[in-house]
Amino acid sequence: MKRLLILLLLIVTMVACNNSEITTEDLDADSHGVQEGYIMEKTDSRILVVSDISKEQAVELTEDDLLGPSPPAGNAVWYAVEEIEAYEIGQLVRVQSSYMLESYPGQSTAEKVQIIE
Repeated sequence: MKRLLILLLLIVTMVACNNSEITTEDLDADSHGVQEGYIMEKTDSRILVVSDISKEQAVELTEDDLLGPSPPAGNAVWYAVEEIEAYEIGQLVRVQSSYMLESYPGQSTAEKVQIIE
């Protein structure tokens, strides 16, 4: 009985620690709380996702270009992520989050991320 309890606790701990936001689930880009866009920049723990730009713009532009007098893009959001090494500048992603801080670029925490390309 004791071994079974220890095994059960070990399994629960392993499942709880596997908190990856990356998903193979298809996120609906038209759903509330889901943004589709290209990763334009990344830091140690965040990715900047920008909608309504091309892949080329995502690779060439900087955050300063977004904040300039004539921004080239639509919605821009910094998302906190856990697995930063899985993301690359120029990737098309869909990000699901449940809140958004009202700044520009916005700020949020990614709950799920679907890597499209």
